[in-house]
Amino acid sequence: MFKGYTLSKEAAIGARNALNNDIVVVRSSRLSSGIVSLTHMDTHHGYSVAEALNPQKARMLLMLALTKTNDKEDIQQFFHMY
Repeated sequence: MFKGYTLSKEAAIGARNALNNDIVVVRSSRLSSGIVSLTHMDTHHGYSVAEALNPQKARMLLMLALTKTNDKEDIQQFFHMY
């Protein structure tokens, strides 16, 4: 179920619980370079991705995005744009 994915089993369970409670989940990376690209698995699970933003910046953008919308697709567009 979690094989070949970048989330630990525990993180995936937490993300699923969040999504089940209508909480937006954004996948990001703490690596110093690179991007987190939107994959089929993200779409399947309902995650947004932070693109090139580290978790701290992704959190800030998500907080700002949530002042405008709760729609996951619209929120993902914020991450594509910024």
